[in-house]
Amino acid sequence: DVSILEAYERLILDIIRGDQQHFVRRDELKTGWEIFTPLLHMMNKGEVKSIPYKQRSPGPAEADQLLKKAGYMQAHGCIGYLLHCKWYKT
Repeated sequence: DVSILEAYERLILDIIRGDQQHFVRRDELKTGWEIFTPLLHMMNKGEVKSIPYKQRSPGPAEADQLLKKAGYMQAHGCIGYLLHCKWYKT
């Protein structure tokens, strides 16, 4: 007999056990907003445009181009979402 926990039950159990791997630390969250908030303001002013892409896709091709331009190379045979692929500094 196997018991499968619901999503929130699993998170609450993780908290009780002290397992924080599925949670963002406060400093990470703060830094993320410090980086992203100016970008949101720029987008609202029309200074930066967003690049649309299909839901559940690996993302826009421009994301790959940006990483390549920054000197990264994608691992051979990478399939799936961009963030799940490995990129190596060339």
